[in-house]
Amino acid sequence: TFNVILFDKQTHLPLQLKGSPLERGHSPMPETIDQLRVRLEQMVLGPGGSPEAAFKLAMSLEPDTVFLLTDGEFSNSVCESIYQLNQDVNGFGEHFRRATIHTIQYGERRNNISLVNIAGMNGGVYQNVGLEK
Repeated sequence: TFNVILFDKQTHLPLQLKGSPLERGHSPMPETIDQLRVRLEQMVLGPGGSPEAAFKLAMSLEPDTVFLLTDGEFSNSVCESIYQLNQDVNGFGEHFRRATIHTIQYGERRNNISLVNIAGMNGGVYQNVGLEK
């Protein structure tokens, strides 16, 4: 299973979907994409919000990979907070990253520095999928 956590001014309960979001060759599984599309079409999200509470919820699910998709920009303190939420300490007192966090920006063509930083600080990759005008 995998989870999709939506946020605006509040964090919404995770959408838990069966199967894997990716099959061999990293192609989306059509039935999983259809299942997700139906669930997302039922959601109504408002503007604004910070992803911190959503990340707390996500990290409680112990993921190995997180994808942050947004059309928003975040402050440096939010980037640092996400980094801290993604840290853990082993029995020897050494800090380590709990999950790889990839960031995806949509809606604008210019690069979003906060998403570049979140991905860079957490071993992930930033991708801009700006909408055509």
